[in-house]
Amino acid sequence: KMTRGRYREFYQCDFDIACWKGEMETVRKLLPTTCEKHLRLGLYSAFEKKHHDIICYVLRLWPGDSTPPYPLGLACWYNDLELVEEFIKTYPMSMLDLDDPNDDYPIRYNTTLQIFTLILANLPASQYKYLGEALYPIIINNQLEKLELLLSYPIQLNCQHLASALRSKNLTVASRIIEHPSFLPEDDNIDFYMYQKIMEDQQVDIIRKLLSLPHFRVWVFDDEFDHDQLYYWALKNNYPDIIDL
Repeated sequence: KMTRGRYREFYQCDFDIACWKGEMETVRKLLPTTCEKHLRLGLYSAFEKKHHDIICYVLRLWPGDSTPPYPLGLACWYNDLELVEEFIKTYPMSMLDLDDPNDDYPIRYNTTLQIFTLILANLPASQYKYLGEALYPIIINNQLEKLELLLSYPIQLNCQHLASALRSKNLTVASRIIEHPSFLPEDDNIDFYMYQKIMEDQQVDIIRKLLSLPHFRVWVFDDEFDHDQLYYWALKNNYPDIIDL
């Protein structure tokens, strides 16, 4: 709307607006003269509004001198099951950057369980080594169904996973981590300050499960705390339930 003193003489229509509104004819006209930055904005807008025809059109005609955002990752981020199923057949799963938990890719907690399951089912074995990193947001957000699904794959759990669950007060998840066969290999150990926090919170069940592990060790800096020292520490701080263990 015209306002006094502005003298606006035209309406502005950018590429991302056309993608947002699903105006295919406008997208066709603007795409050849649109810079890469606005192409990306337009693609994100089309994903957000689920304009599949525009998404496929923009990806098909993306300039050859630049690389578009990874479409399968975007489809997962926007929870678009139809596009995920289509893109799994088109784009290599090896491009999923699972070793970077900050990337907006499909193993993150916001992905629906259906898409999450579909991605894992099609994941190449070479990517399994990154699933441990993918666990952190799922542990923090207490997503038990996704956790159980991930634990059915070859995965290595460590004390950092346990610490994430304990910091988030997700005790069911913490127990499940301790019970998993891959938890706490011989070269891993419990940090004393994490163990101290468990005792202060009187998490008797967690401590009982830790004490039952064959390779359970607690370290303070470079020194190992043996079971007698742990007992006296609990006695000194008056933790009767833990002393009984």
